[in-house]
Amino acid sequence: MASQRILFKSCVFLTSLLVVLSRVKGVLKIVDPLPGHSVAIEDETLRVTCVVFDAEDQHVKPTGVDFFRVDKYGDLIRIVDQGPAGNCVFENKTEVDGRKLYVTMVIKRIKPSDSGQYRCTLPNDTNTSYGFGITYIAKSDLPEIEVSRNITAELGESVRLACNITQKGNIFKVRLVIIAWVKDDHQRIAEVPSAERNLKDIRLTLNKPQDGGHYECKLTSMLHAQRTYNVTRIISVQVRPKFGAVDLTHNEIVRIKGEAVQFQCDATGNPIKIVWKRKPRHKNLLITLNETSYSNESLQTRYKFTRKSNYEEFKLEIPKTDYEDRGDYYCCIRSSNTSVPDQCQRFTLRVKDPLRHLWPILGIIVEAIFLYVITTSSEKTKKNDNKISKSRDHTVEDRSTDVRKGEKARLRKTTLDP
Repeated sequence: MASQRILFKSCVFLTSLLVVLSRVKGVLKIVDPLPGHSVAIEDETLRVTCVVFDAEDQHVKPTGVDFFRVDKYGDLIRIVDQGPAGNCVFENKTEVDGRKLYVTMVIKRIKPSDSGQYRCTLPNDTNTSYGFGITYIAKSDLPEIEVSRNITAELGESVRLACNITQKGNIFKVRLVIIAWVKDDHQRIAEVPSAERNLKDIRLTLNKPQDGGHYECKLTSMLHAQRTYNVTRIISVQVRPKFGAVDLTHNEIVRIKGEAVQFQCDATGNPIKIVWKRKPRHKNLLITLNETSYSNESLQTRYKFTRKSNYEEFKLEIPKTDYEDRGDYYCCIRSSNTSVPDQCQRFTLRVKDPLRHLWPILGIIVEAIFLYVITTSSEKTKKNDNKISKSRDHTVEDRSTDVRKGEKARLRKTTLDP
């Protein structure tokens, strides 16, 4: 009985000692994220990563991971790094101060011979391992679709978009899931769940520029029931840019100095690029306002450019007009073809003086003052002339009287003499 107790205590002690020793040594494991089964398409690059980590012992740092190919007999064939010129290489990185090791096997171009079963293990410890598989699929086994050509049309025109499945793929490797029309990569328009028949054509009337854009025909399938595979073909529908206004040259805008002014461009299109230009009054110079490569900081802060959307209602605003703002402003549709001149809509800005209504009154007042001065001066001159005339008359009359008196005296004298 005593011997059994001693034996029991010895077993407990040895077990505890082994546990302590194992904790001191640490236990490395292959941890998440674990490699899964990969389905790789011909000529693709495949990356498979195994992670080694001991979460309990902070002193244990892994030294590496070995990758093996499992042959048809179940034997393990080690895979070696073939170097930069080879088709298979390994990449390493560490985390948690070197305690967590990521080793990635990179197959640069997948081949049929790469299909099979694989294992990643700890160095010299094939018992601590994790298995994964690789399945190769040829491009000729994949489904394919075909769409109609890109379209450029006028606003208001009707267009037709078509998409057909030209190859359903290898029925033993590929299962078609769904085929759908998607606009601008997010708006699903129509779809066929079974994908065993083609999508109906889209008959589209371009009532507004937003109706243009990228229309995608997207076919979704499953490869070996493991990998989702999408085939996408895009039809570009463009709405040809144009001006809606009939008169593009006679658009006169009058503002009083200090008032704000806004020019609204009547151009629409998808895609469309608008360039604002200015020709100052009495100058044969055309300045581009809203292109950074041409504009300086003062121009960018003086003018404000807004738009309702990427396709319409482009506006140029001057928050506070001045006399120097007078001139012609042009909203131009920039052509993608550099040999084609830009189409432009012209606006003529006139800036008037805020005191312009007072100038006629001031003119009348000045004219009245001028007439008053002239009249007053004339009357004064006339009075002076009259005074001078009267003075002359008195002088002549006095002289005449004196003459007559002298004659009479002489006559009397003559008569008295004997």
